[in-house]
Amino acid sequence: MPLPNNPDWEAMKYKVGDTTEAVLKQNRQVEAFKNFGDGMAAYVDEAVDGIFIAGGKMFSSIQEGRDAVGDGQYYFVANPSQYISRAVYRRISSTESRLITVEPTQEYTTQAVSRSISAMRVWSYPNTDFHLQHPQHLLADQSLNIIRSDGADGFSVSLRRGEMRETPYPYTAFRDKAISARVGRDGGVLSAQTPRSLYGRPAAYPYTAYADKATYAIVDGGDNVVALPAAASQPAPFSESGPMHVSLDKASGELYVSWQHGTDQMMRVCYRPNGHNDLFNWRSTEVADLGDPEKAAWLTISSSLSDSWPPFRVKAVNNGDGGGRIYTGGNHGGGGGASGEQTARMTSLSFTIDGRRVEPGALMRGYAREVIAHWVNEVMAYNTITLERYVLQQEIRATFRPGDISGFSRITALEDIEIETDNGPQTFSTGYDTLHFYEGQDQTRQLVSDMSGASSGYFQDYPTWAAVLGSSQYGFHGTWMDREFGAGDGRYLSGSIGYWRRGDGSNTKVYAAVIGDTEVQALASGDYYEWHGGYFWSPPNIASNLDSAFTFHRRGVPNVGYCRLTAGDGAIQMPSLYDGREVESVGVSGLSGVPVSTTGYVTAYSKII
Repeated sequence: MPLPNNPDWEAMKYKVGDTTEAVLKQNRQVEAFKNFGDGMAAYVDEAVDGIFIAGGKMFSSIQEGRDAVGDGQYYFVANPSQYISRAVYRRISSTESRLITVEPTQEYTTQAVSRSISAMRVWSYPNTDFHLQHPQHLLADQSLNIIRSDGADGFSVSLRRGEMRETPYPYTAFRDKAISARVGRDGGVLSAQTPRSLYGRPAAYPYTAYADKATYAIVDGGDNVVALPAAASQPAPFSESGPMHVSLDKASGELYVSWQHGTDQMMRVCYRPNGHNDLFNWRSTEVADLGDPEKAAWLTISSSLSDSWPPFRVKAVNNGDGGGRIYTGGNHGGGGGASGEQTARMTSLSFTIDGRRVEPGALMRGYAREVIAHWVNEVMAYNTITLERYVLQQEIRATFRPGDISGFSRITALEDIEIETDNGPQTFSTGYDTLHFYEGQDQTRQLVSDMSGASSGYFQDYPTWAAVLGSSQYGFHGTWMDREFGAGDGRYLSGSIGYWRRGDGSNTKVYAAVIGDTEVQALASGDYYEWHGGYFWSPPNIASNLDSAFTFHRRGVPNVGYCRLTAGDGAIQMPSLYDGREVESVGVSGLSGVPVSTTGYVTAYSKII
């Protein structure tokens, strides 16, 4: 942001009765620095290649330093400001010194860098004070710096050449019935027609993504059009500002993320407070033809009031009410299913988009690279429902990226408890025809309809790490778990339970397993365990002569998982997001995809470098 008004600015100007060009220049530089509010830019006239005397001693005035050095030598002069640490001068003669640079303080540099990083993404912040006018015509110079933006209502914003340090692209115009203002990338109001400019909000829009009816021209120094890119008038829906479109209503907790899904489709996933207990959870998955996500005709693949992030079967060791053995949390109430008393409550929900925390009540719509949702639930035991006592805390941090949602879950006992079942990540097979348990007992792909109650096999013999659903229309969807992290290693599994299983009869859900079967896991008050896993969606064309393939993020690192059922060759047609990236130990993603050659049944996951 522009630097605040500060009395130190005047103190920085040297008034020693000396009217040399150096002093006048110093004052001009200070004034420019104040106006631009950009301490990251040094006003360098020439490189400092001389030697500082006295080990870089700091002098209190220009004259004092000049008297202490010889012609051509450099010296430091202290500046009484929280933003400027010192100035560097070079002695020209006994009566003249030349300003070389003004150096910002470490504190200001850190703040400026922080603001710069936090402002890298492009977001709108709708509010009652302003609404955004999307430009219909943009003029830019050959460096693609915006010179002028013309709106549909005739409102025009122009930049003079040389202002780019002050108003870097992208900037945007705010306007209501009484106000118009120019707003910089860091959110500072640069100019306004009324004193209400203090209402300015941080905002910047990716014009190539939002101005879908705009024209775009590159002009020369005389503002003569020199090029009109053909693609500019029909911008790609997923731009350099981020490959994922996000719509978030922080007040309601409703989140939509969408991304390009194959060559001609988009996919959208909705999360929101959902189900009987109103906990943040998956709500729906949709597809649409490739285009503007905000104007698309979305077709629902699957939608449910049920849960993906799981409920529990948990018992309080002490002072229970004798309640029967049912699930609590998730979508489960006191009646066992989605009925009866609520058995869980969400105590917090927060969002971070590209490293920028979303403020309470904000409405956000734009493009990004990732969204992190962090929420905490408290869950009753099946024998504390009538007592309305919460016995465990379920904390989840999930990261949404194009094609996958990866998360960490930590379960903490609020009192002495015994957990009988934790299903880990679970999903719905609706919309998909086939199912394959990677490294399962049946090393093949089967029809979902033929797998009622099916298990991946005894977990010690079949270390299944993913359950992959398939559809010729929608591609691949499923869940995975990190078998080398926390409770994902099967330490709390017993008996004949498999890592994955399909529901019985009409229950078409697919469940993982963290705790289950013949034993219970006792946790004393304060004890906890963690697991890491998530969900993925990949387009049909990703698997070429393979059983299946998908991209996901394991421990924050992009990976590609795949399976070939028999010996032979195939290829993974990676999403364009990963063009040119190397897949560790497999190959580089090019036009022909990543080559895969196997000598038999193989499942694997490899890092995308």
